[in-house]
Amino acid sequence: MTDETQKTDQIDEALIEAYLLEHPDFFQDKLELLTQITLPHGDHGAISLIERQQSALRERNVELRHQLSDLKRIAEANEKRLTLTTTLVEGLLNCHGRAQIKTLLNEHLLQSDTNDFVAIHWFDNDAEQQQAQDKLGAIARSQKAFSGPLREVEMQFLFGSRAPAGSGCVIAFNHSEATSPGLLALGSKDSSAFDSHTGTVFISHIARVIGALTSHLGAR
Repeated sequence: MTDETQKTDQIDEALIEAYLLEHPDFFQDKLELLTQITLPHGDHGAISLIERQQSALRERNVELRHQLSDLKRIAEANEKRLTLTTTLVEGLLNCHGRAQIKTLLNEHLLQSDTNDFVAIHWFDNDAEQQQAQDKLGAIARSQKAFSGPLREVEMQFLFGSRAPAGSGCVIAFNHSEATSPGLLALGSKDSSAFDSHTGTVFISHIARVIGALTSHLGAR
């Protein structure tokens, strides 16, 4: 085959492909032609285009069912988190001091299979806030929720001396633009339980509520 013939074949194939893409109903009235067109099928010989399309549709159907199942699972998890968050916020609004807030957080947030630890830290002076920054670095300074692996020193500062290295979600809460009076933290012994893909919408909302309460409760 000459180079010119090869070039012509390539052009013809491109034109055919473009034509079929522009006319997806081309085979609608040409069922006999469809049955005569075959495609390679691994070690099983050739199959008709109709059979290949049917196989592709079955595969796509299975994929869509899996996607639907994943969406359903995510929706159910979000509904559970929303219910938990709503109940927790209602409880927080009835708290009269820090001790009650801590108790309420433990009662609600430790219900999750992910959370092995829950902690809240108030910083009543610059020294306490500086200590948090020394131990946690950028995690303590950020106004955005952190979610990911935590070293042992970070876990132990947040959750106590017995906490091993793991992962967690940490967010600062504020009662004014000038200060960051505390941190709310969730932790897990599993280093992969929290990562950058973990949703932080609900825990951020809880932190904002605690920040608002802090300005009214003071150091009680």
